[in-house]
Formats: sequence, C-alpha cells, structure tokens
Amino acid sequence: FFNDGNLRQFKKQIKNEPMDIEDLCRYGSSHLLCPYYASRESIPKSDIVLMPYQTLFQSSTRENIDLSLENAYIVVDEAHNLVDALNSLFTVTLTDANLEIACKKLLEYRAKIAKPEKTDKVLAESTTKTRNEDIKNISITFQALMSIRKACSEETTKQVLDMNDFQIKYKIRIGNTFSLINWAKDSKIVYKCCHAEKDEALKIESSEAIRKCLAFIDMMGNTDEMGSVIIDNKTLSYLLLNPSNVFLEVASKAKSVVLVGGTLQPLDDVIFQLTQNQNPQSIMTHCNGHVIPKENCLCLCAMKGPKGSNPLFDYEHRELDSSIRSIADMVFDLSTRVPGGMIVFFTSKSYMMKVYTFIKNSQYHN
Repeated sequence: FFNDGNLRQFKKQIKNEPMDIEDLCRYGSSHLLCPYYASRESIPKSDIVLMPYQTLFQSSTRENIDLSLENAYIVVDEAHNLVDALNSLFTVTLTDANLEIACKKLLEYRAKIAKPEKTDKVLAESTTKTRNEDIKNISITFQALMSIRKACSEETTKQVLDMNDFQIKYKIRIGNTFSLINWAKDSKIVYKCCHAEKDEALKIESSEAIRKCLAFIDMMGNTDEMGSVIIDNKTLSYLLLNPSNVFLEVASKAKSVVLVGGTLQPLDDVIFQLTQNQNPQSIMTHCNGHVIPKENCLCLCAMKGPKGSNPLFDYEHRELDSSIRSIADMVFDLSTRVPGGMIVFFTSKSYMMKVYTFIKNSQYHN
C-alpha cells in the first residue's frame, strides 16, 4: 500500500484536518494506502505531533521518522511516569536462547556473503568492499556475543556488575560500539539475516533475538554510573538506573521542555533524576493547589474491615477471598453512608474487575 502518487493526496488530507490513529487507519483501509508512511512523511510540515515516550526518547526512532527537535516545544504529559518509562525503555534482558539464535543467524549470513551464489542477484551485485565490511563487523559482533553468552550460561550466584567490570571480567572486546550499531542500522543486518526464513514465527523470533543482542551491545557504550549488568539464573540484564543522559540529549536540542503531571511531587527528586541538577537556573516550576479545599478533605486509614476483619492487601494476600470480601464489605458499608455516590480507586484494572465480579456475584445490592 505504499503508492507514492496517491500518498500525496493522503498527506494533503492529513494537513487539511487533524486525524487520530483511527481516522488514519479508516482512510488508509478505504483507499488502500499505508497510514503509517502517510503520517510519517507529514511530520516535517506538522505544527503539533503526538507520540509515545519511546518515539521521542530513542534517537534511532526519531531518525527513522525524520523528527527534528530543533526549536521544538516538547510537552510530556503524565510526566510522573517518565523516569520509570526511560529506565524500562533502555533496559535489555537476554537469555541464552536469544544469544544462541543470534549467533547462529549471524554465522549463516556471514557464510552466505563470503561466497555469494551467482543466482543471488542482490549479493552478486554488491561490492566486495561492502561484503568485506559486513564480514568484519559480523565477526566482531559474533565474538562479543559468544563472550556474553559465556557470562549468561555460567552457573553462578546472582551478580550485579558495573558495565566496565562486566566487560573486563568476561574479556569482551568490541571497540567502538557506536560505530558497530550504526553499521547494523545502515546495513539492515537484522533483515538480511532473517528475511530468508520461511517460517514466519521463526523469522520473528530470530529478528527479535538479534535486535535484543544489538540493543545490549549498544548499552555497552554507556558509562558505569548510567546502569548495571545483572546476571541471574542464566539471564543477563542491563538496567538503566540513571536516565538523565537520555533526557538531557532531548532537552538540549529542544527550545523548551514542559513536564506536566498531577503527581510529580516531590519535584526535587524528579528534577535530580532527569537532570542531575545540571543548569538549575534554567528550570522553572509551578504547582497548583488541590482542587478540594482542606476543610473538605478527610484522610483516614482503615486498619480493620467493617466486620472487624484484619485485611492484608500486599501482593501475596490481596487475591485471597477474605481480602476481597473485606474490600467489598468496606465499599458496601461506605456506600450506605456517603450521599451522592462515591469513586473507588484500585491499584490495577485487573484487580478492580476481581472485586467488581465478587460484589456482583455476592449478596450485595445496588
């Protein structure tokens, strides 16, 4: 559905009126055009672009959609999630199976380009210089992954290491990770290694394994204070613990960054985690008061249920019938005393539905 001539009309439609994801998909389906490419190519001429954290804070994704941050005003909504979102975004977990699949696919492709078949027109037409460059970088990547796999497969107690100590301990020599990752991106090595796989499930599994391994190699270029490597139960993880570098890379390019949220307090902690207190003079804060006056707000902790029960709502006990019954009793008891209705907040939608189902199927009414 990538039809350049008709996509131009699609892009005009996007410029004429704001379109959300559903609108884009409906238009694309009815006209047999790709809504992804139409919206992506409309970004440079757009005044306002809405996107998830992942698109904004990953440089590779920004480059893919040609998103420029120069002189941009960035507004991060629900910003209380930002620190956790950045830490999760740059956290990578590898299993021995991931490493095995990635190594296998890299070796297969290296053998293929070392002696390209004449029937393979794409490889036959590629230059010897390009193929030699690919072979060299595949070999570097393969050797690094084999060393990482050794660390992952060792039967040891749980280890937490700085990235530098991890590379020294397991003798991982990779050189310039930035250069290697750029090669992987420019050469489309993931696609080249996996596109010939006929089984769709295996193709997805293989490409995901290689991407994870390349993401881990990318993290190997981080400084020690940014995160740690955890080896546990034949699983290897890199945990980003300091998201300031990621945030400041974006903030330094933009004209201004505004963090908006209802639960950003304590502000000092959020500011430190995102900026490490760099350029404090450039940071402005504003907090609105609570919408409910103090005299109308009563905060209480219910230590016992209405029937004298002693409910436990920690993760281990909250699924028990006795705990759910305690919540149901409290809700029912309060609903008979509070005029005009009430709102009950839960820690998750799934848990809310369990309590709701329990109340609906029990003796409670209205």
